[in-house]
Amino acid sequence: MSDTKTDVSNPEVLVREKLDELISFRKENDSKTDFWAKQFDLGLAWVHFPEGAGGLNVNPKFQLLVNETLRKEGISINNRIANLLGIGMGAPTIVEYGTKDQIDKYLKPMFSFIVKCRPLSSNMGNAINFVKGCISNIATDVAEDDAKDILCSRIDRFILTRITSASEAIVETAAEKIAEGDVILTYGRSYVVEKLLIRAHTLGRNFRVIIVDSRPRM
Repeated sequence: MSDTKTDVSNPEVLVREKLDELISFRKENDSKTDFWAKQFDLGLAWVHFPEGAGGLNVNPKFQLLVNETLRKEGISINNRIANLLGIGMGAPTIVEYGTKDQIDKYLKPMFSFIVKCRPLSSNMGNAINFVKGCISNIATDVAEDDAKDILCSRIDRFILTRITSASEAIVETAAEKIAEGDVILTYGRSYVVEKLLIRAHTLGRNFRVIIVDSRPRM
């Protein structure tokens, strides 16, 4: 943990001082996982989490300050993109409902190491940027429960317009591209690809599908 003394009465000063220490650490260490571990220890992983759990117990709006500062410094925050579910959903659940042992065991590895195990996704990055934009546009004087309702409503709209409706449009358009006797090569398993193949089949098209790198059916 950091030994830096800060003015805890001023959360912005606190965050900026921790950021200075983190950026200095980065200049001396090229390891991403070591950097993200240090970010956790300084309380800059989730600034609104309790101290000792990757946070500083300050307003979550200061996380935008952290992320934007690191981005301007050319420092990667791709762990947030690669592990959207873990960092964005799993960690808050553990903090809210987990035991102290679970918090100590899971949060730091979740933040600093999961990027080794999961490839990056541009779609996840787009979703993260959307949510960050929504948070930054909510006035600071809005009550917490009202802010949550606003954010959830915007996320639901994003899912409907940018994921569900977009997927349906892709399925309808792509299914028309499959001709009789085609051989389709696809990698892994994609929900949209699966739906468009089913759609093409319902249209009476006969075709073959080759799936590369698919796990055994469970």
